[in-house]
Amino acid sequence: MQQRISVSPSEVNTYNRCETAHRFGYGHELSPLNVSDPLQIGLCFHEGAAEFYSSLNKFRAGELDDIEDCRWLANLQMERSLADFRYWEENVLAAKDAFNKYLDIIDTLEWEVLAVEDYVEYPVSDEINLHGVIDLAVRIKRAPADKKYLEGKVVLVDHKTCYNFFTYAELRLHAQLPKYVFIANKTMRYGEKVHGAIVNQIRWRHDARDKVRRSYIDGEDLTYEKQVNLVNEHVKTANRILERRHLPLSQWKDKATRVIDNKDICGKCDFADLCELEVNGASPNRMRTEIETYYQRKDLSYRETRKAS
Repeated sequence: MQQRISVSPSEVNTYNRCETAHRFGYGHELSPLNVSDPLQIGLCFHEGAAEFYSSLNKFRAGELDDIEDCRWLANLQMERSLADFRYWEENVLAAKDAFNKYLDIIDTLEWEVLAVEDYVEYPVSDEINLHGVIDLAVRIKRAPADKKYLEGKVVLVDHKTCYNFFTYAELRLHAQLPKYVFIANKTMRYGEKVHGAIVNQIRWRHDARDKVRRSYIDGEDLTYEKQVNLVNEHVKTANRILERRHLPLSQWKDKATRVIDNKDICGKCDFADLCELEVNGASPNRMRTEIETYYQRKDLSYRETRKAS
């Protein structure tokens, strides 16, 4: 029996973006008590979407009388986050507004839902598993005119709430979905080949004229060679993370590089205040107070050492 660890695309992205942010998030296992407004909107939207697409199967099975019941259940799910104070009210309202406008635009019966929030995992090296959560796996029932060849085929869907839509250049190098397609096809997760993926973009800002954009990743944008190359890139970074995990946490600080003076990274970083304190030479007690006041322990139970034959 060989011991293995699991490394997610999110952890790989964090490490590649800034090793110090990775140290705080995955070494000290911290997450902020109050996440940013855009993230709250995105998380709340995902909860509503998961409820909606799960309810669609109940509607198809005759367990719900009206398809509008699916919308009602999704909105109820988003409202529950107010009861346990997970998200600010204005962010829940923004998520509900974006979600309901999304439902007003789409064809709600365009997909046969095969799986919702589906956890997948696959060994990509002797020591490392790649894992993640697929928002949706669907069979396309009705496709746009230029994508008719995907009708009847299985594709993966990733919901992305955003301020602005992705550019085509950004989508071409979108790594998460090709990795998930690789896993799904290696394991035959859905009983047949996955033929493509959809980045389901929903703009949450109120003044956005176009709210929804479906971006398909298939054909030349989703070759098997691309999937393999992206998985290999994942393994390269995961091996560096594995080396870091073998060290005492006290040594991570000496090893980790730090991104400085990059507004695109530092301005959106959950650990910017901690980083500034550390750069300013704050005492261990001052750092501890900051952590105890503004952060909580992140749930990383998924990456515990696993046993595989």
